[in-house]
Amino acid sequence: MVLARDQVSIEAVTDVIPLQDHLSILKDEEGLYSWEAFQDSQNDPLFRSFEDLDHPLDPTQVWWVHITLEHQLNHDHAWMLHGRAVGMAELYVVDSAGNHHIYRSGRNMPAAQKIENKGDFLHFPLELKAESSYDFYLKIWEIDHQAIQLDLSLQDQVYWRSQQHIRLEAIILFFLGIFGIMALYNFVLFGVIRFSAYLYYALYLICVGTFVLFAVGPMTHPPFGNPRWLVPIGHLAFGAINIFYYQFGRSFLNLRELLPKWDRWLHRYIIFKAVLILLSQVELYTVYHLPLALGVEFSLLLVDVFLSLFFFQRLWKTRNRLAFYFIGGSGSVIVIGLSLAVIGHLFGLRHTFVIFLSTIVVEIIFFSLGLGYRIRLTEQQKLEAEREKRQAQEALNEELSKYNVAFKRFVPHEFLRSLGHQSVLDVGVGDGVEKKVTVLFSDIRDYTTLSEQMTPKENFDFLNTYLGIMGPIIQRHHGFVNQYYGDGIMALFMESPEDAIQASLEMIRSLREFNSAREAKQQSKLRIGIGLHTGPLMMGVLGDRQRMDAGVVSDTVNTAARMEGLTKHYGAKILMSEQTWTGIEDPDSYDQRFLGKVQVKGKKDPLGVFECVELQSDTEKEAFRLLEQRFSQGLKHYFAKEFLAAIECFQIILEQMPSDKASSLYLEQSLAYQEEGVPAAWDGVKRMIQK
Repeated sequence: MVLARDQVSIEAVTDVIPLQDHLSILKDEEGLYSWEAFQDSQNDPLFRSFEDLDHPLDPTQVWWVHITLEHQLNHDHAWMLHGRAVGMAELYVVDSAGNHHIYRSGRNMPAAQKIENKGDFLHFPLELKAESSYDFYLKIWEIDHQAIQLDLSLQDQVYWRSQQHIRLEAIILFFLGIFGIMALYNFVLFGVIRFSAYLYYALYLICVGTFVLFAVGPMTHPPFGNPRWLVPIGHLAFGAINIFYYQFGRSFLNLRELLPKWDRWLHRYIIFKAVLILLSQVELYTVYHLPLALGVEFSLLLVDVFLSLFFFQRLWKTRNRLAFYFIGGSGSVIVIGLSLAVIGHLFGLRHTFVIFLSTIVVEIIFFSLGLGYRIRLTEQQKLEAEREKRQAQEALNEELSKYNVAFKRFVPHEFLRSLGHQSVLDVGVGDGVEKKVTVLFSDIRDYTTLSEQMTPKENFDFLNTYLGIMGPIIQRHHGFVNQYYGDGIMALFMESPEDAIQASLEMIRSLREFNSAREAKQQSKLRIGIGLHTGPLMMGVLGDRQRMDAGVVSDTVNTAARMEGLTKHYGAKILMSEQTWTGIEDPDSYDQRFLGKVQVKGKKDPLGVFECVELQSDTEKEAFRLLEQRFSQGLKHYFAKEFLAAIECFQIILEQMPSDKASSLYLEQSLAYQEEGVPAAWDGVKRMIQK
């Protein structure tokens, strides 16, 4: 190869021949020159050396570049005239016989006029004959006033194409790297979140990357050869792309709820397509009928395109935000990228894959945003579900609390706690425990007569009013009502007999206030009797699985009931057994007296009976103490069979307090024994034949 001013002589094939230092330049200020004019005067002094001009060239002018090429090779050869970016360029190639060819290129040249549409760069493919001479006239100008810089070279077309292929493979590998990173990212997210859409999208990207690798990437010409078993891999990846794409869409869109019918049809179509792809793979590995496999793949691809378009139309109507993300990402690939990829595959246009790969990147952006929104939406739904669950739980707890309060009204909490339970839901038939308790029985005197004067509704309201006063008094003194039976009350005191006595005294005080209100309404006064007894008692659950009841079983209960019955006999308001009286730490702190021993019906052993009274003033208390002393002396004489002395004591008491029924009973009994004598086995115990 010989290079001279305005002339290049090519004697051998080489990759690149620089032309920059061998150009002559003409500034066409009026724009009137043509290549024909230069043919008449090739040594026109208007052409100047490229080195003598100011650079870059003035973009407001039209410039002509000239060089003569001596192609001394003994065979025809394909070359490429390559240059920097320029707005508009026309190349006139004139051979030694005067024949000419016109080529056009440039950034602003219409694409239909370009011989090589390579964007901004100048690319002129040349087929130069053996041992021929050529004149090159290159006309260049700008229409957007960008600076003109020339860097012309003549390149072997094989070398030039290989460089373009290397650039294309670098771009493809760049995109494959993106796909691989995103696939790995989605695999990791699937492992963390366990959302199947991430898995399907990762597999989708792997299939796309594998197909691109075999279609236009390095695996089109593997460095280790191209064995027949390797070919089906690209076809398998191509067929599996839409399988994972549809699976991703079903999961991403939650299609089972959004479009149930479409979800079922897509599921069937995926199975159908998978079967055809597997059959195609079997055919490739056995018969190796490549046209048949391609026919199956592209037939399915056409079905996929039309199916996707109908699917997009149906999704759009849902107005679902996730659907918009899916349509935006998928539409860019199917409408633009996939169409160009298929065209490139059919016609061997490798560079269309760059656009296809770019649209997949756009799809990745849409799908990533959509997945992020889906996860955020899922989290919001979870938070909303948790909030609703929490509200439902709070409502349930409130409802259960109401039920618990209601149950406490039927089954006192103290009863449950005594059984070792905190909730009525925990109790079962047979649960029981033995405790030492004080039992209180209370009853209204002559209630039958009183109730006959009222209607059923008045009777019902009266009892609720009365029990509504007495029940809370029992609770305030650490007791609980075990049972209401009409006008009667049965209560248990688990801690101390004094709690029962204090409750009894307050019940009498409250009754006095209640009677004052009744008298103001001209209603009759109420009288009640209260009996107390302390002893062992079995508390538990009685009944069967269908009907249970909290109950107590003990002779202590019966004895307490007998104590309440004795209040009628002695005309007392509060009576307690000796077992209750001995449980008091300071008996002198109460106004009480011993009434003797009684053998009640159903009991073998006699009981010591004590009366406790509720007094309002110090005068009353002083009078009661004197009465109690006189009564105690009378009982002492009575039990000693000194009936005359006993009669004297009881008569004195009745003179001062005619209403003292206990003194009246003992006086009557003393008079009888004084007159008739006592039985042989007499022990002073009063034996009751009635309850």
